[in-house]
Parts: sequence; C-alpha cells; structure tokens
Amino acid sequence: MVDEPTVTLNQAYLKTIEKKVEDLKTLIEVSAIISSTLDFSDLMILTMEKAKAVMGAEACSILLYDKKDNKLKFDLALSREEGISDILRKRVTLDMGQGVAGWVAEHRASLLMKDAKTDSRFCPEADHLTGFTTRSLMAVPLVGRGGLIGVAEILNPKDRDFFSDYDLELFQTLSRQIAIAIENARFHEESLERTRPSGRPGLPFPHRERVQPLCLLSQQGGGPLAVHCSHRETVRVEGQRMGGRTKGS
Repeated sequence: MVDEPTVTLNQAYLKTIEKKVEDLKTLIEVSAIISSTLDFSDLMILTMEKAKAVMGAEACSILLYDKKDNKLKFDLALSREEGISDILRKRVTLDMGQGVAGWVAEHRASLLMKDAKTDSRFCPEADHLTGFTTRSLMAVPLVGRGGLIGVAEILNPKDRDFFSDYDLELFQTLSRQIAIAIENARFHEESLERTRPSGRPGLPFPHRERVQPLCLLSQQGGGPLAVHCSHRETVRVEGQRMGGRTKGS
C-alpha cells in the first residue's frame, strides 16, 4: 500500500488565509450595507466602522470635496475620543494640495504613509487641535462617475508600526464601495428634490429608504473572486480563489 503524501501548512500561511477570508466577509457586509439603506449618515458611519475594524486601526475619517470653494471638509471622524469629529468639522478645511488629503485629492492617487512625522505632505494641524497622534496612515481618493467626491483616511494600525501594501489594496477596494454609497445617497436625495410638489416642505436630509440587499460571490474561468451587488458595481478581490458561489442577505 502506498502511503498518502502528508501536507504540512505553515502556521503563518494559515493565519494569512484566515485574515483574507475575514476581509472578504467584511467586503460582503459593506456591500450589504450599501444595498440596504440610502441614509447618508448611516452609510458613512457603518461603512467606515467596518473599514476601521478590518484594518485594526485606531481612527478613520472622510473629507468631502466642496466644488464651490475647491476645498476639502471633514464630514466624519471616528476614534476612541469623543468630540473629535465635531472639532474637525468646525475648525479644519484643506485646500487642494494641502496636507495628505489635499495631495491625494489633487493627484487622484492613493497614499501609504508609514511614518507621518517624516513626510512633508503630512499636516499636523488636526493632531494639534484634537490631541491625537498620527503615526502611520493610508489615504484614498473617493472618485465617482461625476468626478472627485472626497478622501477616505485610515490612521494608526493597533498591532504593528505601519500599514502594509496589502492593507492599502484592501482599503482601496472598500473606498470604491464607499464612493458608490455616497453617489447613490446623493442621487436619491436629488431625485426626491426633483419629484417634490412645488411649495411642499421637503423631507429632512438624509431620507431613509430600505431596499432588499443582494450580493453574489462568483468566480469565472478560475479568475479572481468578485462581489456582485444590486447597485451593479463589481468589486474584485485579487488573490482569492474559491469555487462555487454564495448568496448574501
């Protein structure tokens, strides 16, 4: 009798696979959130909380682009300290090209900054105002069909000194979903405004509407796994190879 070959898997390799599976679950959850609500505030908080959790980060933020004055303004900041979001919204705006977010918005390019204090693009104003200390960060432009929407940032990994290239790839995928969510919410509100009878008081923004979420996992021709959602966008997760497909709810 021929003995069957024994396959030994490295523990570090197994942990990497487990991490990628968990990351894929997060992408599915974010897609479900986007498909289930058009409430702008809910979308921003829920999606960024997911991003912060999967990155194991201390804080995250979103700055939205104001076309009228060509500036970036904080819309959301999440961290352990309460009140930071209000401080940033009221007291910090960035010109195009100013600071990390301004550079990312101007160049429409993602940025992985391993050591913020040694990079001239980092602007410490927000840290001075809030008492937060930024060590390492990632910033990704939010770009939709209509152009620049804003910039998403993730700050300070909890269990290591700086973020990795894999972290940046994952955050870019999440940010594409966030950009879709923002565009959908804005389009919904604009549609409501156009259909309101003249003289009728408007509904407070954001207006909430629930829709049935739909997410499918599929793989074609042995290629990368894709997340197909009801908003008709496709998110590809490179490096993942699985057979079959699963329907999310």
